[in-house]
Amino acid sequence: MRATSICEIVLEVRDLGAAESFYEGVLQLPVTRISPTLTLVEGETFRIHLQGLGEHAHRGGSGFHFCFTSSEEEIGEASRAAQSLGLTIVGPKHLVNGVAAVWMFDYDNNEVELSNYYLLDPRPRMESIDPSNNQGVM
Repeated sequence: MRATSICEIVLEVRDLGAAESFYEGVLQLPVTRISPTLTLVEGETFRIHLQGLGEHAHRGGSGFHFCFTSSEEEIGEASRAAQSLGLTIVGPKHLVNGVAAVWMFDYDNNEVELSNYYLLDPRPRMESIDPSNNQGVM
C-alpha cells in the first residue's frame, strides 16, 4: 500500500466562527456548519474538520503545520487577505528554482503554508529549498 495524498485533517479550534472566517475568507474554501461544534471545509481533493475544543472523538493538539498547493497569484491574494485581518504571516517569499511560499497562522496558531512547489515542472529537490532564504518579498 502506498499513500498518495492527504484527504482529511481534523483541527480543534477555540472559536468556530473565527476559524470559518479564516478558511473561507483568506483561503477562499467553502465552509459548511454541520452542527454547533463542527464545520467542514471542502477542497477539491481534501476535507478539513473544524471542531470545537474537546467536542469530538478525533483528538489532536494545536500548532499544526500543513501546506496547500497554490499559484503565485493565489499566494499573493491570500497573503493580502491574511494581512487585512491582522494575522501573522511570513512572506510571501521566492525561494529557489521558482518556488514561492507564504506561511500564515490561523486563529488557533496552526501554521498554514501556501506553496507552488507541486505546480512546478520539474520540481526542485526539497533539500535545496531553504525557507529562511528570502530572495525578495512577492
